[in-house]
Amino acid sequence: MGLKPGATLAEVRSKWKELARKYHPDHNPDDPLAESHFKDVQEAYRVLSDENQRKRYDQGATDQLWSEHQPVNHYF
Repeated sequence: MGLKPGATLAEVRSKWKELARKYHPDHNPDDPLAESHFKDVQEAYRVLSDENQRKRYDQGATDQLWSEHQPVNHYF
């Protein structure tokens, strides 16, 4: 999501809202990647907004956290 390590929950939420609006499929009907990016943003927010999952993510346990699909871009 483009956040620095140690970002606060407020920063995570703000970035999530920004990116969710940017990639929302309803706002990008002609962009086939928009839905994929939107799902990545949703999954990243799910992980980063949960204290326990975020600790695991910070320790490198990403494979177990991305439940539905692998992120398209690793910065999410």
